[in-house]
Order: sequence, then structure tokens, then C-alpha cells
Amino acid sequence: MIAYDKVTTHETFIQELRRVEIKKLNDNFSVSPQVWLADFAELARQGFKSIINNRPDDETADQPSSEAIREAASVAGLEYRHVPVIPGKLAPADVADFIAARSEIPGPVLGFCRTGKRAATLWALSESNGTNRELIVKACADAGHDVSELKL
Repeated sequence: MIAYDKVTTHETFIQELRRVEIKKLNDNFSVSPQVWLADFAELARQGFKSIINNRPDDETADQPSSEAIREAASVAGLEYRHVPVIPGKLAPADVADFIAARSEIPGPVLGFCRTGKRAATLWALSESNGTNRELIVKACADAGHDVSELKL
């Protein structure tokens, strides 16, 4: 972590505090907690081509709106899809929307929500027809998300 001093701007300090940890699930999909508007240029530099946001607008007061995220992603040259899922209320239609969004955009893709769990869960469910269950559960567990309760 950086030290806050007279040389460091307040904005730089806040962005450092908000730095997100990206976890790779496979070569084409990674997850993270909330990404911030200032993160998109760096995500593009890291090789991501697309972003999927799984947070509904106004889930918390501090998150940027989907439209602001869309604009920041566009400026960075990233494709963007919004597939909002209310925490604890994942529905089959959400999985279908996620699969459709992934089919429309190039990878590698970064999926995010408040903690990364909804993004990991959607990925796991979307992969369940073509990937070994144990590989899916392990990839998510290695990323810090337990999906073992899912019917894959």
C-alpha cells in the first residue's frame, strides 16, 4: 500500500485503497470485486477485451452506474455488458442472459460484482454443460468462491 503524504494526491490514495484483485477462472474468464472507473485502462493493458457487470445499479451508494461503467469501458476500448443479478436471487433467466452476453463479446472477459461471487457463480453455471464439475468447483474455490452447492 502506498503512504499518504503531501506528494500523493487524495485521488491516488483512494484508488490504491480500491485496487481490486482479479482471479482467473480459465483462460477466457476472470472475476473480481467491484472495478472502478479509473481501472478500465489498466484492465485493457492487462489484455482484457470485455467486461460483464453483474451488479444492479444502486446496489450500494458508492458504486458507479452501469452507464458510467459503459462509458469508461468504451474509452478504454473494452466491450461491456450489464447482466445485473440481485444478491441471493439468481434466476435461470440471469444465467441465460449471462450466456448470451458472453457469446456476443470477445475474451478474455472480466466479470465483476460486489465480491466476485455472483460473477463466479454465473460462470460456473454457464460452463456446466461442457466442463467437468470438479474443474469448475476447483477453479472457483481457487478464486475464493465456493460454488460446491450448485447443481452443475
